[in-house]
Amino acid sequence: MRRDVYVCRHIDDDEYTAAVVGGLLDCVTALARWGLPVGDSADEALRQAVSTCLSPQEALAVIWEAVPLRLSADATARVIAASPQRVQAELLALGLPDEVRDALGALASGRRIRR
Repeated sequence: MRRDVYVCRHIDDDEYTAAVVGGLLDCVTALARWGLPVGDSADEALRQAVSTCLSPQEALAVIWEAVPLRLSADATARVIAASPQRVQAELLALGLPDEVRDALGALASGRRIRR
């Protein structure tokens, strides 16, 4: 690798490049690794992306892609509900998919949503 940097044999190209240049992988890289948008257990990556890494417009684009492809509307609603209020408000203003909006409504009213 480079002086004082050691890696395992199983790292992929993104990890190798980050190690060579002394960089870190961010949530956008994590989303891409799951084929994304997002994989079944990648809601931690989506949570990070929606909350801190992506602009509201970028987050909305990821959400529109994630719901039909990999992530359920209920899981997406839980991710959005866990994000800061300003992010939630901006995403709602931009226009979430109907099924995500319904799932958010169910969360807000305390109704149980399917998992």
